[in-house]
Amino acid sequence: MEWRVALGEIVEAHHFKGVSQPFAMVVHFLDGDVLLEARDIAGGPLVTVEVPRVTIAAHLDEYLGICRDLSKLGNANAARYEALDIAKRISHDEAADTLVTVCRSLGPDQSTARRLFTLLVTLHVDTTRLAVPHHRR
Repeated sequence: MEWRVALGEIVEAHHFKGVSQPFAMVVHFLDGDVLLEARDIAGGPLVTVEVPRVTIAAHLDEYLGICRDLSKLGNANAARYEALDIAKRISHDEAADTLVTVCRSLGPDQSTARRLFTLLVTLHVDTTRLAVPHHRR
């Protein structure tokens, strides 16, 4: 379950300016939408953010399309592989930019927003079936 790895990375290294520390993050996946709830240690609500699938659908499609192109390419063309790998990183960054805006009340930095996008990818798609890993550790 790659979503556990993605969530673990968020827990290990996160920067949310909109939430007092320490806090817990509860993630709900509801019909393609994701609800992020920051809660205090006692379980009380701090910040709740909904990330509708429609908001990130174009980013998911683009990112996963690049991953599929990479898997079809194999090792035949190193220059094309490098170009697609760069495109994948750019796509990931653009998705993170969108999440910074959508999750403004949480206040994630760019790096945390990239990790959030990785989590969203793993929640929307069975990433174990991708021939090319969607992120590197």
